Amino acid sequence: LKINKNKTKLHQVGFYSTPDRDAWSFEGDKKGEYRQTMSQAFAVVLQKSHTPKADTDAEDAKYFKVSDILSKKIEKKVLAFDHNQILLDAINLFVKKLALEPVALDFCDEKFTIGDIRGIYESFWRITHNIESIELGNFQNKMIKQVDEHGNPVIQPMPNKPENKRPQEGRGAPALLYTRNKKAEFFSYVMVPTQQRK
Repeated sequence: LKINKNKTKLHQVGFYSTPDRDAWSFEGDKKGEYRQTMSQAFAVVLQKSHTPKADTDAEDAKYFKVSDILSKKIEKKVLAFDHNQILLDAINLFVKKLALEPVALDFCDEKFTIGDIRGIYESFWRITHNIESIELGNFQNKMIKQVDEHGNPVIQPMPNKPENKRPQEGRGAPALLYTRNKKAEFFSYVMVPTQQRK
């Protein structure tokens, strides 16, 4: 995937060097003689408008739903080589970051609702903790109380005006929009599923 590294935050996932991880690196029938392929994996959060472009030896690049990959709904059932493991490692990395850092806001638009943030957590926790939905009230209270390392709110509500609210599906009242404190690097409260707290 080709990206502008100067404008994109890279999250280091891991280093992969198992000798037989890349079957294409073996030299024909010469057993034990092969080029070892080592890879440094990074994860990035991209806007929906970003168009993926193939790079190096890839013929094509496009987006897939993580759930489709993990449930083997993609054409070849699994990703090439050890890339399924790299994907799982990336998911676990983000789950750890979601607990301590406002990384969920990187997935949101410039203006967002508490429900948008909750949706990010649900997407990850559904995979790692088998949680389908998060109770909005407790989640909202905890998120609103989050402050950064300097005591400033991590998210800030926009002025309570009609133009700063988003209509909800059904009969719910319009949801107030928030903006992020771009200087915030850490949470004051750990964000983990309720049953994981000890």
